[in-house]
Amino acid sequence: MSIAADLGPPDPDTAIYVCGPGGFMDFVISSAQTAGWPAEAIHKERFAPMQDAEAHTAGGTFTVRLAKTGGEYEVKDGESVLDVLLARGIDAPYSCQQGICGECIVRVLAGEPDHRDDILTDRERADGMFTTCSSRALSPTLELDL
Repeated sequence: MSIAADLGPPDPDTAIYVCGPGGFMDFVISSAQTAGWPAEAIHKERFAPMQDAEAHTAGGTFTVRLAKTGGEYEVKDGESVLDVLLARGIDAPYSCQQGICGECIVRVLAGEPDHRDDILTDRERADGMFTTCSSRALSPTLELDL
């Protein structure tokens, strides 16, 4: 299989979508990037997270603040932001709860995220996107656009 030959040269109007087992996905992504395709053009969804679920929720306690309501909630070691929001009756989007589908992505308005997902590109992370199901905070408070 020659990804570079199959895909052709990078095209700003074309995106690559890849889903499947980890080894296959890593091969396609690496080959596409070697052929010059930018990370923002490559969209992926894994069958399973690269880290185990416990790694997603391990870490110190922090506060998540919701910009639209002003509500503040403590997220403890062993909990995800999404777990805390759902337990408080907050209508937050989600699907896989493993950091691989992107359904739970929200914008960070303040604070420093600790990205633990396998879906966001470097540009999306720099633009303040955040996965509530698998990522945490490096700062004491994280304000979300919810």
